Amino acid sequence: MAMAYEDYVAAEPLMGTRLNRKIFESSFAYISKDLKNVERDWAKVTKYGKRLGVLSHNFEPNYTNEYHEWTLEPGSADPNGDQKRMAELQDVVAQKGVFHRLTITASAA
Repeated sequence: MAMAYEDYVAAEPLMGTRLNRKIFESSFAYISKDLKNVERDWAKVTKYGKRLGVLSHNFEPNYTNEYHEWTLEPGSADPNGDQKRMAELQDVVAQKGVFHRLTITASAA
């Protein structure tokens, strides 16, 4: 996981600061292994962008997974439970400053 940060800094050397490492550690858990776009996440991002005024009130998100050339992981069987576990994980990250992701139980779909 730390290698992802090292690759990031290699591409963007200005991001190689202590503060940016903390931001990356805190954000890492939210980046899916397969980089799949999730409608729920885009709905939150869109609402937040509109609230900040950086998106117009009639903005419609145009995310897609259509161009992924790899197999995407199945969706979560318990998205609400994952949100609660993510909050707990973020407490651990805040205290220990480590890279972690949740283990997701896939839905049967």
